Amino acid sequence: MEAPWLNELEDRVRQAIKLIEQLRDENARLQAEVAELKEAEATAEDNSQWEAERVEVRQRVEALAEKLETLLNAE
Repeated sequence: MEAPWLNELEDRVRQAIKLIEQLRDENARLQAEVAELKEAEATAEDNSQWEAERVEVRQRVEALAEKLETLLNAE
């Protein structure tokens, strides 16, 4: 003798298992996406820092070049 409530319970448990599997897959995908975004953000920050350093070096070299030019023209 089959109990209809037991069949319904089994169906609901199977649905819950399927949903949990889907959510786990989605969670893994989202975690990977977050990791990619964090890496891209870190790279952008590195690029910004590199650009700032490049500008500073350029300004210092230009200042030295101006001083040298002034000294050469003074003779």
